[in-house]
Amino acid sequence: MMVLMTGEPLRVALAELRESFDVLLRHGEATAGTEVTLDKEYFWSVPFHLVRLADVLRAIGHDL
Repeated sequence: MMVLMTGEPLRVALAELRESFDVLLRHGEATAGTEVTLDKEYFWSVPFHLVRLADVLRAIGHDL
C-alpha cells in the first residue's frame, strides 16, 4: 500500500507491524533455518533497542 506524505504523523497499527515481522521471520526461517550468522557486529554498540533491532534486521536482509 502506498501512502502519500501529508505532514501528518504516521500511524502504524501494532498488529500490522507484528504481522510484518512475522512474515519476515517466517521467510528468514524458510531461507536460512532457525539461526543466521552475521559477519559484522558494529550494530551492538548502539544503546537504543529499536535502533539495534533495525540494524540487526538490515544486516539479516543483506545476508538473505
